[in-house]
Amino acid sequence: MVLQTIAGLSRPTVRRLLLMAGAIDNTCLACEYAKAAAKEYEVAVQYMERAIAVSEALAKRYPETALVRQEIANLYGQLAHCELFCKRPRRAIAAARTALELDASQVWVKAMLAHGLLLAGQFEEAKNLYLENRSVQLGSGQSFAHVVFLNFGELRANGISHPDMGRIEKLLSK
Repeated sequence: MVLQTIAGLSRPTVRRLLLMAGAIDNTCLACEYAKAAAKEYEVAVQYMERAIAVSEALAKRYPETALVRQEIANLYGQLAHCELFCKRPRRAIAAARTALELDASQVWVKAMLAHGLLLAGQFEEAKNLYLENRSVQLGSGQSFAHVVFLNFGELRANGISHPDMGRIEKLLSK
């Protein structure tokens, strides 16, 4: 019903709606972070899936909007993060791969992909991702390797661990 309404609107109005969709995504993202902080990752996954569905519907209707693709990629990356904490590494892998297909420049998502691969027992593929990106500076100003160390600490604090995490930490420390 939303897309039927959008179809009859003028171009400037559509652009405003896309910005509003971004605000909705940001609101969902804020909810996701709040739920994640409360260890309610299952609920966070539901918020992320809803935000992705809305964004994808808009992207199909207005495919020329690169910003929407970037936002959808970011949402898939956040979904991958939540899936890791729900102990579903294969779903995290799928979400991260989708994110990177949409926007390969979001290097932080490669960490989510590598974590999923590692937790799913795919050490060699994970190791290659970690090593390829270890010195990349992320938008936060931190190195990829530093973010991996932080992520591993967060995963362990939530009871999620794998013997190969230590191996990766040693490789990234060199």
